[in-house]
Order: sequence, then structure tokens, then C-alpha cells
Amino acid sequence: MLAPAVEGFPPTEQFPELTEAQTLLSALSESDAVKSAAALHQRRVHLQISLGNALIWAKGYQAPETSAAFARARELASREEDASERFSAYYGLWTGHVTRGEPAPMREMAELFLREATAGPDCPEALVAHRISGTTCLYLGDFAGAHQHFQKTIELYDQARHADFANRFGTDPRAHAEIYDAVALWVLGTVDEALRLADRALADAESAAHASLDTISQPGGPAG
Repeated sequence: MLAPAVEGFPPTEQFPELTEAQTLLSALSESDAVKSAAALHQRRVHLQISLGNALIWAKGYQAPETSAAFARARELASREEDASERFSAYYGLWTGHVTRGEPAPMREMAELFLREATAGPDCPEALVAHRISGTTCLYLGDFAGAHQHFQKTIELYDQARHADFANRFGTDPRAHAEIYDAVALWVLGTVDEALRLADRALADAESAAHASLDTISQPGGPAG
């Protein structure tokens, strides 16, 4: 409660109480009790995200229980300086809106994710923000916008840096972006480019070896 009240204010002789409050905050931040409470809260956020991910497989993306778990995770993660857990909550909520066919909140969540992930430099989750923004554009019929976001996802992808993103965010981001960008390009009339990208998506999906991408490499899967 004390941190938001004094954050951003420089010490001043006119308000000695402010200096005292900042000194107290600094001392409290170093106390074992506060560190323990912060660690406990971080653990609670992580467990809430894990619950949401478990419910995806047990109940489905669209289940009310799944969305409720991610909504609670978002609430808890709002107090975290590290935004990574918050992004996981955003993704869980977004997928619920997609699978239930809720375009307005789906777009709102995609825009929020993109805005926060691109607000600072070199955020690893920025490529996921572009991926879900591209999928949202595709869903809403903005194929040119979808293509731009998918190309940005592919551009940002780094296998070493984003190796765990298939588990954190449902699918391998590069393979997902490639296959849906192929769809967008096909609709836009660039069929040859779409075919080349679809072939590359198949190879990347097989290389990723992630369960949720298995259908891409099967006859009749999304690549078809």
C-alpha cells in the first residue's frame, strides 16, 4: 500500500514526511517478512496460471472454469513487476474468447497484450502478442492486418529464446504464425507464396514436435 503512494516522487524539504515514507519503504523492502510475502505471492500467481493450463486440457479453452482461473491469475499478476505471468493470463483469457466466438473481448485482450508487450524494448512475449493479434485479425476478416502480425511473429522468433513458448502459449509460435499466414496469403491472392509458407510450416511443426501441432502435419489438418 505504501509503494504506490510514494512512487515517482523526488525527496523534497517541503514534505519531510515523503522522505520518511520513502526511507521506511526501502527498509521494509529489505525485511525478511516482506521478501517472504512477495515470494509467496509470486508462487501463488504461478500456481494459478498452472491451474488454468491444467483446466485447458481437462475442461477445454472455452470452459467457464478455465476462464475463471485465468481471470483470477490476471488479478493476482497485476501486482507483479514481472509481466510474464500476466501475459500468460492474457493468453488464457484470449483463447477462451476465441473458442467461444466472442469477437469484442477477443480483440480487446489481443490489443491489451500487444500494447503491454511492445511498450518496452526487447520483450520476449512480443512475438506471442503479434501472433494472437494476427489470429484476431484473421478471425475478423482483416487478412492484410493478419499477414503483417504473422510476419512480425516469424521475424521475432528465436528458437533458443522462445523454446518454452509452445508449452507456455499453447503452440509453437513460429509454426502457428506460418500456417495461418499461409491462409491469409491465400485469401489475399498470393497463392504461390501461401503454398511455400505452408510447406515451411509443416517442416517447422514437425521439428517442434508439440502435441497441439500434430494435426498440422496430418492429412486434413489445418494445412489442408
